[in-house]
Amino acid sequence: MKFSRWLPVLALAAAIMPDLASAAVTEQDFYVKTTADLAKLCGTDPSDPLYSAAIHFCHGFGSGAYQTEQLHRAGSRAKPLFCLPSDPQPTRNEVLAGFTKWVGTKPGVAALVPAEGLLEYMMETYPCPTKKR
Repeated sequence: MKFSRWLPVLALAAAIMPDLASAAVTEQDFYVKTTADLAKLCGTDPSDPLYSAAIHFCHGFGSGAYQTEQLHRAGSRAKPLFCLPSDPQPTRNEVLAGFTKWVGTKPGVAALVPAEGLLEYMMETYPCPTKKR
């Protein structure tokens, strides 16, 4: 088979496949109704006019979700949902970049409430070690 036969099919596939990270951010995205909305903000291209607002929103949302989980765990003495490695501890940029990529590979999480999607990512990516008894 010649590559030229597949070129129109590939072009069509590229045109219809959504790409969260490269789509232009709109004001509507800041309502973050879904995990996909949050991932879109976190993956905003630096050339986007709303990049600064989007990336700061993403970091603020991520920090808020993280701190809320930490306070809940401390107040209820519940087992942690996730355990970040301490050496080296991932940076906020690393965690949120990983989250954005993860959402792109997990279509089932796109419709989740944003905090739930972020916590699902954290639990899957940074599981706590199980203790042997």
